[in-house]
Amino acid sequence: MSCSVSGQIGCSNSAIQPDVRDLVGRHLLDSIGCAIGAMGAKVTQDIKAVVDAFGGNQMCTLIGDGLTSPDRAALYNGCLSCALLGLYGRLSTARGSQSPLR
Repeated sequence: MSCSVSGQIGCSNSAIQPDVRDLVGRHLLDSIGCAIGAMGAKVTQDIKAVVDAFGGNQMCTLIGDGLTSPDRAALYNGCLSCALLGLYGRLSTARGSQSPLR
């Protein structure tokens, strides 16, 4: 595999092994699905309220709605992507099979 990074990504799709491309695609799709599933949960609404309150240069997309600065977008989008795993994995044992996102 020959990829160079000097100001821009120099990888071609063919330089990446097919099994790696498939794995990245599955993880990306899983992250998007988790983010969509977590939208509307109280914890993610609280984080969105903090992000909105801090404001910022509106140059990056928030999953679901809005724009904000890169650091705040990374915080919110990352929280959305991990919320189902973190909340459901940790709290489902304490609550039986009830979803903590209700």
